Amino acid sequence: MKGRFVQVQLLASLAAALGRYRDSFTVSLVDLLLEAIRAGLEQPSAWDAYQQRVAAARLFAELYAWQVVKSTHLFYLLYLLIQFGAR
Repeated sequence: MKGRFVQVQLLASLAAALGRYRDSFTVSLVDLLLEAIRAGLEQPSAWDAYQQRVAAARLFAELYAWQVVKSTHLFYLLYLLIQFGAR
């Protein structure tokens, strides 16, 4: 996933529009984001992983704002961040 940080909102709106027609797209996108965040948390020392993790978390939040992601997924992500932060 490449792009500028300011384009995340546009990407989320595009994903929301595509998700109306293809449910599998949004499911795979959310799964990809969660896996990318988890992989970035497992390598905390890499600077590029940190930037990608922040961008993926912002995209996840924008998807929640566009009502693509349910609140249960958002709370799962928050729990994941807290769980890895306690280590």
